[in-house]
Amino acid sequence: MKYNLHVINAIKSIAFRYPNIVWGLLIFSTCLFVYLSNGSDFFLGSSDNIPNSLLAFNWLENQTLDFNRFQNSYPYLGGESPYFFAKGLNGELTSRYPIGTAVITFPLYVGFYLYLKLDTLVQSIRIGQPVDFIDIASQDFRIYRTSFSKLAGAIATAFSVVLFYFTVRLKFSQSIALISTFIFAFATSSWVLNSQDLRQHTISNLVLITIIFCLMKADRRQGKARRILLLLAGIFCGLLPSVRVTSGIFSLMAALYTLSAFRKEAIFFLLGLPSVLLHFAWNAYYFGFDNLISGGYVEQFENRPSTYKFTLTQFRTAALGLLISPSEGLFAYSPVLLFAIPGAYQVFRHRAGRDEKLLLCLTVAAIGLFINYGFYGSWAGGSDSYGCRFLTDTLPVACLLVAYCLAAIVRPIEQVTLDRHRPVATTKLASGLLTLFLVTTLVSTGIQAIGAYSSTDWGASPIPVLADRSRLWQLQDSRIERHFRNLLIRIHPPIHDRKQYVRGLDGRVNKVEVLAQGNVTDISNGLVIESKRRRLVRATLVNTGTSPWFGYQTGMVKQGETKLRVHFVDANGNKFPPRESRWLNIAGMPTSGETTEAIGRIMFPREPGTYQMVFDVFAWGLDNAPNKNKPPVYALDVTVVPRS
Repeated sequence: MKYNLHVINAIKSIAFRYPNIVWGLLIFSTCLFVYLSNGSDFFLGSSDNIPNSLLAFNWLENQTLDFNRFQNSYPYLGGESPYFFAKGLNGELTSRYPIGTAVITFPLYVGFYLYLKLDTLVQSIRIGQPVDFIDIASQDFRIYRTSFSKLAGAIATAFSVVLFYFTVRLKFSQSIALISTFIFAFATSSWVLNSQDLRQHTISNLVLITIIFCLMKADRRQGKARRILLLLAGIFCGLLPSVRVTSGIFSLMAALYTLSAFRKEAIFFLLGLPSVLLHFAWNAYYFGFDNLISGGYVEQFENRPSTYKFTLTQFRTAALGLLISPSEGLFAYSPVLLFAIPGAYQVFRHRAGRDEKLLLCLTVAAIGLFINYGFYGSWAGGSDSYGCRFLTDTLPVACLLVAYCLAAIVRPIEQVTLDRHRPVATTKLASGLLTLFLVTTLVSTGIQAIGAYSSTDWGASPIPVLADRSRLWQLQDSRIERHFRNLLIRIHPPIHDRKQYVRGLDGRVNKVEVLAQGNVTDISNGLVIESKRRRLVRATLVNTGTSPWFGYQTGMVKQGETKLRVHFVDANGNKFPPRESRWLNIAGMPTSGETTEAIGRIMFPREPGTYQMVFDVFAWGLDNAPNKNKPPVYALDVTVVPRS
């Protein structure tokens, strides 16, 4: 009992002496717990991040930085080169994307690697014979790669949140710091995007908030401490473009601020900037001196010269889409970030202060980044991102602006106890604004929670959003709505007897059409098409079974969603599933006797010849073996001719 009391008193003493450390540990552990609470097998990642999540393992195990040994491994299944790898000028296989993410997280991956080595040693001792270390280029390593990538993303994001708290605490009260930190951690894409995989955005945010913290802290220190902080800020400013090239605009504005604010002492900041040479050296080695900045992106620029469209129509569409579209808009997913706008006004009002000057510079950088993506052709940010991925890089700045706004809102309420003659109207307005602020915070957190505990293929179903941007503006079946439906289904699955449900699946196709360039062609009686052509195919069909169908809007991804599967059969009876998009996506929830449509993009065979295009109804994610002897619901003749 005395020992326990002694321990408690010791903990209290440490907490009293080092409150920031205690709060930091509490925030870090809370964030890490929440970020990982959806389970290690629940991966919300992207293939873009594969090179950065493999680079450290590859160097530690194979003592090489190229990915040549992956050319005969699982990323190349299907015969085509994966988009995330690129051939360097020297013929070596490398990452298409900047490798700063792998560099900054290298210490984490050393720990992961040692864990795997220790696990291999333990297995060897347990079974009494040597066990080989798993080949990182093998299919078996995928589960380790995704698990460690998620863990690294969660740790890096949790650390970003801690640094954000320390940064806000330099300026505001504990309550303001905690609320704004909660917003940064759980009411924005920090949760659903940054913490769920080792994305560029994950480390971009970590580096940016580190720069902000170092510069704000340097303003409050003198002598050696200030010089060290300025040096660190310079190092991270140099590293930021190697994490995400477009985020280099923050480095530029931070450098301008530092030169203006610290004058002669800015030399220590400049001494840290040569860290950018890592980015330049890597790009020069693999892609040549002409591509020091763009690196692996050069192929994208060469193959798609119209990546940027400098027209007013393009900017208007993209700008509105990035901010308010139901399935991509920043404010649709985090309405609380609207308070960053009045927060920017508060910063401008107090622009005489150094902190405010820094934040104004970074706000200009954030606006510049927004304008950049306003002219970017692929502004939607991909099909696998829940939220506004491109503007995720602005979150540290936006949430700091929100903190300024919150401080301005609560100031009249705090002062009412000191000044009882303060106008009632002012206090009521402040109370109303605070209520609105808290409501939008809860709504934003709820929207992020939906994305964190659900998974859908909304970006690809029924057709890829990059092929039909109008889907981004649809209120019905928005990405958030479909994820919400998926979450409900995970809580209460509608299919109870899976075998009986599958046996009850059947249908009849009445018509098949191809949609191309605004024209609709009925192909029910056959089709002649060039090899390897991708076409948008639509079928009209009737549910003739006893089981209801669960279409794409239900969000039942891999849990029984009903699909119209497609495969091709050649003259010798050999089956060829399409290389991409192996099904048409059925709409709605038609019951027996009801008619619906199914649509999807199908890749036709690469080899010329005569085929049958065969359709059958199946439940995605369920065992469809009970229906393996059922005849197809439809078949049509397809003649594939060589491409001209």
